[in-house]
Amino acid sequence: MELTEFRSKQNHSRIRSNIDDIYKVEVVYAELETMDGICRVNIDLDDCENILRLKCDPEINEHCIRQVVSQLGYDCDELS
Repeated sequence: MELTEFRSKQNHSRIRSNIDDIYKVEVVYAELETMDGICRVNIDLDDCENILRLKCDPEINEHCIRQVVSQLGYDCDELS
């Protein structure tokens, strides 16, 4: 598969969260980065909704990500 084809097939997810400090960010990063198919994780602490941004394989859906984050004890939901 060519690099441009791989990039075009990635999902870009944006999820609202209550991950609001660096400790929480590190916990969530550590867990999400171990998952197959996660290419990039970013949590915007400067945004009032603490947006969790992900680049991942198309097989990984937002529900799966929200479930993992919820199991860590944090709230997250879809942006409207």
